[in-house]
Amino acid sequence: ALRAGGAAAPGQAGRGPAAEHWACGGDVAASMRCEDGGPAAGAEKTRLAAARAAVADLAARLPAGSWATLAAAGALPLRFGPVPAAGEEFARALAALDWRPGPCRADAVWNDLARHPDAADFHVVFLSDGAGVTGLDEFLRDPKHHFVKLGGPTPNAAIVGATLERSWGDPAAELQLELLAAGPGPTERAWVVALGGRELARGRAVLPPGERCTVALAIPTYELGLLEARLEPADLQPLDDRAHLALAPLAR
Repeated sequence: ALRAGGAAAPGQAGRGPAAEHWACGGDVAASMRCEDGGPAAGAEKTRLAAARAAVADLAARLPAGSWATLAAAGALPLRFGPVPAAGEEFARALAALDWRPGPCRADAVWNDLARHPDAADFHVVFLSDGAGVTGLDEFLRDPKHHFVKLGGPTPNAAIVGATLERSWGDPAAELQLELLAAGPGPTERAWVVALGGRELARGRAVLPPGERCTVALAIPTYELGLLEARLEPADLQPLDDRAHLALAPLAR
């Protein structure tokens, strides 16, 4: 469905009327790390891997002489290209569509692409799960702009903060975990705290979407090592289900 004709590649005017120039913007926000990308995502499983696979498939079906410009749609868009829509340069640009911190801004991607001198000839596709994307409605007003949706509104819980405080003479340190969930409704998750692989505490928390929840625990300090906090079971975005802190001797 993502095929259009008539856009000449840079420097190809009059010589390759069938060549096209596609600008592909990939959502690289945290939600794209969810592991429900489907068969196209391969071993990586993520939505972002599925987006890269879709861009590669599109490029493989373009006429000879076509070009591609790729953009990583983070808080600050990063543009790669234009490059020939095949070969090593394209492969390097595609690999650069990797996760970056911050929200996804479809409007920032298009405003950046619009500065290119050949922007009027671009066919633009934006690949995203739609979670927290700004400017998407405005982006889609242009008939040459296409949107490929990946994944769905999947509940996700995360450890978004972890602090450990100790004072001289105290037999315990205070651990505070900050939990946050996103999704269509409340999410219930088990939290576990372990020291050196040995479980110290376990509990459950019901997390309303978008509201932060704090779990406070006293951790005995007679034993030192690596402190791990985790949420169970792992969800579709397992990278934010764990946090690690070092329980080390106090120093003056």
